[in-house]
Amino acid sequence: MDMIYWPVIFCGIAIMLVFNPFRICYYYSRRWFLRVLWRLLCSGLYPVEFKDFFIGDMLCSQSYALGNISLFFCLYKNHWNDPVQCNSNHSRLMGFFTALPATWRFLQCIRRYRDSRMWFPHLANGGKYLFTILHYMTLSMWRIQNWNVSYKATFIAMASCNTVYCTLWDICMDWSLMDPSAKHPFLRKNIGFKHTWPYYLAMFVDPIIRADWFFYIVYASQLQHSALLSFVLALAEVLRRFMWCFFRMENEHIGNVGANRAYRDLPLPYHLPQKSPTPSELEAAEPLAIPHGQTVAEHDLERMGTMRRRISRPSTTESPVLLVRTITRVGRSIGGAHMYDYERRRGRDEEVELSGESDDDDEDGEDFFERTREMGPPESATVHT
Repeated sequence: MDMIYWPVIFCGIAIMLVFNPFRICYYYSRRWFLRVLWRLLCSGLYPVEFKDFFIGDMLCSQSYALGNISLFFCLYKNHWNDPVQCNSNHSRLMGFFTALPATWRFLQCIRRYRDSRMWFPHLANGGKYLFTILHYMTLSMWRIQNWNVSYKATFIAMASCNTVYCTLWDICMDWSLMDPSAKHPFLRKNIGFKHTWPYYLAMFVDPIIRADWFFYIVYASQLQHSALLSFVLALAEVLRRFMWCFFRMENEHIGNVGANRAYRDLPLPYHLPQKSPTPSELEAAEPLAIPHGQTVAEHDLERMGTMRRRISRPSTTESPVLLVRTITRVGRSIGGAHMYDYERRRGRDEEVELSGESDDDDEDGEDFFERTREMGPPESATVHT
């Protein structure tokens, strides 16, 4: 058998396994995955849940694999004759497929804005994916136009904006880091991992891999090196996304603990009795110092007047303090914006009524929180502060 048919056999077996209708080979997991892919293909038509945008972000790091879909069909269409005609210098479809995951995420951001009417973070997040789309579009146009200088300049501008935008979003929004007032400098108030060095390492590695497009500029005229480089950079992006997942999930858990959607300490189902002070403790308490000849009411009025004068008195340090408070408030808003990335899943009865179909995915792990909240809170999570 000719070796050119081995990829077809492999893809055929993979498709058969994924779409296998029998309850074998992780049937519920496969059905869950296919449903998420369908919701992703129809981005903008469904409310965005955590699984939707999370899988969408995973596919954003698979742009190299998706781009090779057009290469695969082009090679077999031409019977593997003249493969050069199927590379990125001649294929507009390759640029389309590489930009497709970012387009899905952009539509999800628009849907989140439609449902919540919150321009931040949803429209701001959509702007990030818009720059990602422009990044892949200009890269494809530059390659097709035989490395034209004007297209090269446009690609560098779009890629630079996309790198800065995505890096800041990864660190400040998805990971909620760069808090100057945190106990650990430029991390955050609460961290889930015991050691701090993984956070600093991730903050150092993420922008470096985000700027990998620079190598396309260096090896633009070397076709063979460019093909090998594309594979290496795609592998680096997959590893970066693997790292991103850990800190994104950790940050989501910290946010759920803070919003009481996950439990750090077990809430007691009863009130603790308050201990009343003994007479000896009351006698030991320091009495209120009131000047001789002045009643309690007169003393309170005098204290209120003093406080008003202090408040109304102009302070030379008011402007710096106000600036610091404003920066702190903005930082907290940015750090907690990731909690509005998606909608909580609807109740089972409501979802079945809206979709018109039964939902018996009790074994596929679609939403662990929704299925276990009736059983009581889980074990307390350890959060390092």
